[in-house]
Order: sequence, then structure tokens, then C-alpha cells
Amino acid sequence: MFAMVDGGLSLLASQMFLLAAFENAQNYALLLGVAAFSGGILLMFSHKRHLDEVIREQKDERVLQFELRKYRRRATSSALIASVGCMLAALFWVSEPRIFVTFISLILLTLVAIFGLAIVDIFSVGLQSISRTDEPARKELIEEYLRNRKKQAAEEKDES
Repeated sequence: MFAMVDGGLSLLASQMFLLAAFENAQNYALLLGVAAFSGGILLMFSHKRHLDEVIREQKDERVLQFELRKYRRRATSSALIASVGCMLAALFWVSEPRIFVTFISLILLTLVAIFGLAIVDIFSVGLQSISRTDEPARKELIEEYLRNRKKQAAEEKDES
């Protein structure tokens, strides 16, 4: 009989520990949610400011179109970060563990989407920077090639 009481008490104690950990996680989730939401909103403002600067400076239509697509990708990522913050903050009011797990699953899926958008952005910016021509460097390479060609032609003429 004492074993049953002892087993019941240990089960009750473990459930109380899990409940305390669950409540503690809710407090951290609220703080992290507010921070993520604020960060997402600040990123949106930062990306908009950068787009405005590019629009003022750029005259090339191709570069402007690329910057607009880049802005849309980054604004979407910022909005997803802000929505993750909202979901994290909403965990503070969740009392059912199943709903808590569902929210965590949604948050993880949203984080995967943010990561995917970040990878696409990195590749597209890298490809765009590779495809951009550097006119002064190109002219210098052509001049160096022509000098080397003249030098080789002169050497061949001296040999014959």
C-alpha cells in the first residue's frame, strides 16, 4: 500500500515539475515573442529605407527590378519573423499542452520557411553580384591583353 502511495506521490511530483516547466516556458515565450515581433518590424523599416535609397540612386532598370524583388523577399522574411513573434507571445496564454505543441510546430515550420527565403536571397544576391559588370576593371583587362599581344607579336617578329 505504501508503494502505491509513494508511486502516486512521485507521479504527482513529476507532473507538478512538468507544469512548472511549462509555465516557465510560457514566460520565456512571451519575452522572446515581443523581441521577435519588434525585430521583425524594425527589419521591415530598415528594408524600406534601403529600397528608398536605391530608388533615389539607381537609373538602371535592371538593377532597380532586382532591388524591388530583393525588397519583396526581405519584407516577406521580416513579416514572417514578426508573425513568429506573435505566435511565441501567444504561447503565454495557452494552457493546453496539445495546443502548446501545435503552436511550437507552427513556429518551427515558419522558421524553416524563413530559412528557405534566406537561402534563396543569399543565392540571388550572389548571382546578381557575379553578373554585374565592372566597367573600369574590364577595360583594364582588355588593355593588358592588347599590351601582351603586341609584346608577343614584337617578340615573334624579332625571332623571324
